[in-house]
Amino acid sequence: MPIPALLKIDGSDRKVLPLGRYLATLDEVESSYVTGLSDKRRDIWRAFNDCLSIVRNAAPGLAEVWIGGSFITSKEDPSDIDVVFLFTKDYFDVATFGDNLNAKIVLSVLTKSSVIDRLHPLVDGYALIVPPTEYDVAGEFETIYAKQRGYWDQFWSKTRFCDEDNNRWKFPASGYLEVIIDGYGDHAKEIDG
Repeated sequence: MPIPALLKIDGSDRKVLPLGRYLATLDEVESSYVTGLSDKRRDIWRAFNDCLSIVRNAAPGLAEVWIGGSFITSKEDPSDIDVVFLFTKDYFDVATFGDNLNAKIVLSVLTKSSVIDRLHPLVDGYALIVPPTEYDVAGEFETIYAKQRGYWDQFWSKTRFCDEDNNRWKFPASGYLEVIIDGYGDHAKEIDG
């Protein structure tokens, strides 16, 4: 199913995706939001792909990315691309407990626990660790995950591109994209620390 057409909602100063999370491929995102558009969009897309390579090369376990913000609106020249990188717990374990320095650096930047704010100035990226489904959902790790996933789902569903006097931004009103990268398969056999 293709990415839905952008639509104008009351109070917004640009067109946005309809409310919801839409599964897309990297090629579909590029075709919809980069190809034939501004040089700035091409620069942002190139920066995103560079960051995607850095993240994927640091350690296995990048399950998917969520893309939101002005990059997926009708804004001619967005300032950056907003991305949540969803990692498997294998990636988290390597980055936290292993000897893989690259994974540690990437995770610390994306969790904003580093002096480096971004992997690239044009990519506003964040990390979300996804526990395996067989985990006990009442555990602390899973509770943190559920809150963070809910936060990002709600955050990407807000339209913050509105008139100052309009409170529309407080309510879910726009959609965002989900792009599967490596999926949620077993990456443990690929990790050697």
